[in-house]
Amino acid sequence: MSVGAACWNNYRLVFAVGQTYNLLAPIHFSKLESVEFLIEGNISLPRDIEVTEAVINNTHVYPGHWITVSSSQGVTVTGSKDLWAGWFLGHGELWWPMANNRNNDARPHFFSFKVTSSRLRNVKVLDPVADRFFFNTVEHGIDLSASDFVIDRWTSRNGGDVINVAPPAADLTRRNAIAYGTHGVAVSCSSGTGSGSPFENMMIYNSLIGARFKGSLAAYARNFRWENIVATASEELRDGSCISGPCWSHTAGESPSKALYILCKDANHCQDFHFENLALFGAGGDLSVQPGEMDCAGLEASPGWGSCAPTQQ
Repeated sequence: MSVGAACWNNYRLVFAVGQTYNLLAPIHFSKLESVEFLIEGNISLPRDIEVTEAVINNTHVYPGHWITVSSSQGVTVTGSKDLWAGWFLGHGELWWPMANNRNNDARPHFFSFKVTSSRLRNVKVLDPVADRFFFNTVEHGIDLSASDFVIDRWTSRNGGDVINVAPPAADLTRRNAIAYGTHGVAVSCSSGTGSGSPFENMMIYNSLIGARFKGSLAAYARNFRWENIVATASEELRDGSCISGPCWSHTAGESPSKALYILCKDANHCQDFHFENLALFGAGGDLSVQPGEMDCAGLEASPGWGSCAPTQQ
């Protein structure tokens, strides 16, 4: 279902506390201006797997995400401050028993925002389909290709990236997030240019990765900064559920003793990387005895880098 601007500008839509709203079909909002979605009740994806897969396989109905907001500005999504209310429910547990089914690729992606001057506040997401790394292609909590966008106080349990940012995104701020069972916070750049995307005060638990930049051989990464991060590597580097080779979690030279990987084609592709106040632990390690090892490639020609990353502070 598509909803245009005529009915929605300068409007507040309230999902009432104590109610669960079943979103049985994808919805696409476009050309909104100064609209607030107040999520006091829960919003649920369908629980019927066959119906959901049929919708996703119909390209006339499913645009790639279950909730899409595009060509809009001044959009605010405000969740409940009550921990037990205002959740987006993905029902991923219904898909998990089919983890090894190679044909099971019709899975709903939750959100896509292509907007300007917009905000997400106190948003909570529970169990998107790939919550436990059960699929080789997993679900992001939210995909962003926006500008002047703020996410403040985000909570999720999901198996893909907590928040994935892709060009032409610019001037995005994400802060005060708590996430479990994820691939961490991420920036994707297979092509195009993005800039100004800080992650602040993130707490990532029981996850494959804490934070990552994902690029390609054609991508250039410039002016990245990592500050005030505490991380412990997992003893297990993957969950054994991958159905392809190499697995999506494959990293050359991987080891549970390593807490940081920076793998670049060469120094020209990775410039102006800054690190401050990092505390990185190897699996089962004590930083005072066994700091996490760091694996860096392609940076040797960059002044001040030597053969690997700066010493932890």
